[in-house]
Amino acid sequence: EQIPSRKWLYGRHLLRKFLSVDVAAGGVGKSSLKIGEALAMASNQPIYGKEIHEGPLRVWLYNLEDPNEETERRIHATAKRFHIEPEAFGDRLFVDSGRAQSLIIAEATPNGARIIKPMADALINVLLERKIDVLIVDPFISSHTVSENDNMAIDLVAKEWARIADACNCSINLVHHVRKQNGTEATSESARGASSLIGAARSVVVYNRMSKVEAERAGVPPEQAKLHFRTDYEKANLAPVEGADWYRMNNV
Repeated sequence: EQIPSRKWLYGRHLLRKFLSVDVAAGGVGKSSLKIGEALAMASNQPIYGKEIHEGPLRVWLYNLEDPNEETERRIHATAKRFHIEPEAFGDRLFVDSGRAQSLIIAEATPNGARIIKPMADALINVLLERKIDVLIVDPFISSHTVSENDNMAIDLVAKEWARIADACNCSINLVHHVRKQNGTEATSESARGASSLIGAARSVVVYNRMSKVEAERAGVPPEQAKLHFRTDYEKANLAPVEGADWYRMNNV
């Protein structure tokens, strides 16, 4: 009777103390969607129709590939598109770039993979200091230097991310790439490297660009099909699987 309910934060994908993974090919729209979700959670405005539990939330968006200027540019474009004013999210949105400060929590050594404890501990301290509810790390591969095909090494990294989520009572959302698809549709099994990352996550969402057949069925002109993508819940250990969601990239 005294066991607490699960602490969902965003829809049925982001959950306190757990790891979630988004899997997509490059250029589909995952980074743009992550920015939109960060704004939605920080401003407590469900711009994509997803329930925001315990909102507004304190969100840390850590892009390990792009410079801060590019992330800021896209944040402002998203805010403009959805009419979100700065005061709507106040001091609840944190943004960092891997170009300014790396976030490598594990490395390969002659004796095998190991966690870089000073970095992990420093990250925990900042998460607690900022009272972060959701940390988005984009992409996962830039958060370590171990072999991505080594199941034991990737399991070590994934378990460390889960430990950090538990220690900070927050949700950690890792964005991951797929291997080359050669025209086939992506699934959770398409994720690059070892399968242990997917195994460690409690929720996995997969992104796919709209196909020609889907465009025809939806009445979307062929030249606009590439602007549309969908997300599918392929793994939901702690909640019923939700239906697919469709998104359209918009130029601002």
